[in-house]
Amino acid sequence: MNRSLSYYQPVRYDRYMNAFFERVVDAYYHVPEKKRQELGGLLASAIIERGLKEMIHAEQQHLPVEFAQHIDGWVEFISHLTDDYREWRTYGENIFHFQPSLTEMLRYTDVDGLVYERLRFPYKCFYMYWGAASQVSLWDGETFVDGVYVRDEGPNDHPKEPSVWLTFTARRRSADHARKMTEAEFLSHEKCYSLMLGLEEGIRVGSSLENAIRSERESPRYWRELAELWLPYLGDLTRLVMNCLCYLDHEDREVRRRYPEDTPKAMLDKLAKSARPKDIRRNESKLQSMGFRKVFFCGDTLERERPSIATGRELPPHWRRGHWRNQAAGPERKRHKMIWIKPTLVRKDKGDAVIKHIYKTRPVR
Repeated sequence: MNRSLSYYQPVRYDRYMNAFFERVVDAYYHVPEKKRQELGGLLASAIIERGLKEMIHAEQQHLPVEFAQHIDGWVEFISHLTDDYREWRTYGENIFHFQPSLTEMLRYTDVDGLVYERLRFPYKCFYMYWGAASQVSLWDGETFVDGVYVRDEGPNDHPKEPSVWLTFTARRRSADHARKMTEAEFLSHEKCYSLMLGLEEGIRVGSSLENAIRSERESPRYWRELAELWLPYLGDLTRLVMNCLCYLDHEDREVRRRYPEDTPKAMLDKLAKSARPKDIRRNESKLQSMGFRKVFFCGDTLERERPSIATGRELPPHWRRGHWRNQAAGPERKRHKMIWIKPTLVRKDKGDAVIKHIYKTRPVR
């Protein structure tokens, strides 16, 4: 597996858990069509849960002690993860890679006062990647949160209870995803946690987050034991997700779909020279078979132009927090657009802003 793409949880899942996923699909389609139509997603979830329990019990000796202690909770969360992977495949296999400099600025942007209904999702289900830039290491000190599946279940699909599902993913720093692993061994290096946020009309991000955390504290015991481990991190992580969504809806966003930088140049040149759609598809397919795929990179320019911070006798800089403004625009001011009042990096000894803005660049393409 290409190391740069092994960073992304959906790609890791695809490599190590695809055989399990295919077994689930086969089991689903062996059920009579009438029953599939009646139960739909509930049937798929039940098959996933049953398959996970069988796999975990069969290979329990290869799994960490946490699995044995919280096996029902783990099965629940890995079931959510498998559902998200299924939805991710269904809606285009889209990955947004937020560069570290942009992620840092978004971590220092306030979002609690934003009304949810102003948020727009680029896809029905997609994955956002931050890597270690999330700045969230979990309780074991060895595992860090690297990204999140975002699943929109808004009013068009669930008019009575619109929501957004967030499944945070985490991996062990020492995991070597370039080598082969069993399904159980792969799961031993991964952690995940699913959180549902209500999207009631007029509710703000901060209020929805408070409601969600309160609900987690009141969840069944097998779930609550895991929830208590994750609760200290959920606030900062959820706010980062919401800031990333705002950025993707921001007029001055920089989002470019491209191959990772370590993609073989000869292959990219060959693809660029392809004129016929058939040749383009063949070359893209070959790249994907080698472990390379296009990803939406966010904040490339900011990452390249990140200023170096002087060291020595000067006091270290600190962030002056930013926020989002929902500004009326257009005829009769009926349209709204997101305005980012960006955080600034200030030198404590002189009060000078080190970063005053980010550059206006190309929109999504």
